[in-house]
Amino acid sequence: AEAVCGQSGIIAVLFCALLMGGFATPHLSTEGAMMTSFLLKQMSSISDMFVFLFVGIAVVYIETNGLIFGLWVTLFCLAGRLIGTVPLGLLTNCIKNAALKHRTSEKRHLLSR
Repeated sequence: AEAVCGQSGIIAVLFCALLMGGFATPHLSTEGAMMTSFLLKQMSSISDMFVFLFVGIAVVYIETNGLIFGLWVTLFCLAGRLIGTVPLGLLTNCIKNAALKHRTSEKRHLLSR
């Protein structure tokens, strides 16, 4: 796509995503559109996390002890994310299961009535 457009790969992918967002979304079911949106947001968050981790490691790698420091900071960031995410995820799932007990198992993933 980048050779046809004469642009960089990032610009070509961005343009493709804009077109597909406008044309593909109406052809998805409500649940499919919701799941696609959720998946893309999660992938975006994970990609951002990796970019910031790599940039952080590259910044502290300038000095001799910087790599060790960067790896420790990365480890603490990942541990902090794990400590914050897992308990809140479990709490959210418990609340959701308690609130949606009356629904059938096929409709528990729906957020609205």
